Amino acid sequence: MAAAKIVAILFGGTLMGSLLARNGRPRTLFVTVAVVGVAAQILLYWPSSPLPLAIAGLMLWLFAFGGQSGVCMAMMPTLTARDLKGGTLAGLVNQAISIGSFLTPTLYFALPDWTGFIAVAIAGTLVALLALPAPRRALAEPAGAAV
Repeated sequence: MAAAKIVAILFGGTLMGSLLARNGRPRTLFVTVAVVGVAAQILLYWPSSPLPLAIAGLMLWLFAFGGQSGVCMAMMPTLTARDLKGGTLAGLVNQAISIGSFLTPTLYFALPDWTGFIAVAIAGTLVALLALPAPRRALAEPAGAAV
């Protein structure tokens, strides 16, 4: 299972990186994998979902998570100012992911039904989408300017 998780996340991140390298629009790619992620979570958490469908939902969610992470990490250089090192921002992102992972079981068991967890995941995805830098700002700065 761990190997399948790693493969799915790496595939999602690598695919998004490849599409971004071919001038894919970051927001469009992020929204696409976010929609895939929401569909995957419905498959995964739907109470009457049979085990094969739930496993497919889990693999699809891991792919979507890898894709969303790939887009966010690719956009990170546009957020780093000259005096703010990229490591600081990467550390902040990793800490936010750790806190989210720590809170996930508590949220899951505290919510009364399966739709609440999906609503929390959708809200988190929307916050991440709003946090992506504006396309104009991301494209306006030359590639080597944030050295």
